[in-house]
Amino acid sequence: MERVERVLLHVLSVVWPASDCAGPPLRFQIGQRFRPQVVEVRADLNARTNIRIINGSDGAPAFVVIPYADYMAQHEEERDLTPHEVISATVDGATPLRAWREHLKLTQADIAARPGISQSAYAQQERSEKLRKSTREKIAAALGITAAQLDF
Repeated sequence: MERVERVLLHVLSVVWPASDCAGPPLRFQIGQRFRPQVVEVRADLNARTNIRIINGSDGAPAFVVIPYADYMAQHEEERDLTPHEVISATVDGATPLRAWREHLKLTQADIAARPGISQSAYAQQERSEKLRKSTREKIAAALGITAAQLDF
């Protein structure tokens, strides 16, 4: 859960040793006046960070490496989205099954071969406005999408 913390920064005088920070040490004159600032920090302070940053030859960050499970969790929602082209085709009168097949640039024979049915049997299913749940699941698996993406 995201927590918002307000941090009151009031710096009077400070000298940061170079070993405590990544950048050059910050040096302030003793007695130098600073205005207090309110800074809003938004972060999940309880989350573990399993990321690794790989710097390029110039020293600037070039890549971020995260665990595969974290990556999949972040992109889980995207897998269930339906592309605009598929929605447009259904608005124009195509069935969801036909719209997906055309979007993926596959032929009826290509898809029919995956679950092991004939092309004519697949064509009959493609013309159907409403598919049975078991049929929808098998064809969705053959297309590499979720069954819910065929049910709209």
